[in-house]
Amino acid sequence: MKDKYLVSIVFIMFISLICFFMVLSCSAEEEDTIPPTSTVQSTTPEPETETFENWTPDFTNQTTGISSTVNPFNLKQ
Repeated sequence: MKDKYLVSIVFIMFISLICFFMVLSCSAEEEDTIPPTSTVQSTTPEPETETFENWTPDFTNQTTGISSTVNPFNLKQ
């Protein structure tokens, strides 16, 4: 019975050590991880202004010349 308690304590200590080292390895090693702004250069070019021509959509005669043999709702003709 005493061996079971000893195994449990050793197991809990082992898991605790693993958790401790995981937290320690995931933490930041340095406080200043951002480089100074004076050494950073912008490499993205400024976007150009887009210009569009004036146009209007033509909605007349969009169904001329269309013939379909599909009956999607299975309606009797």
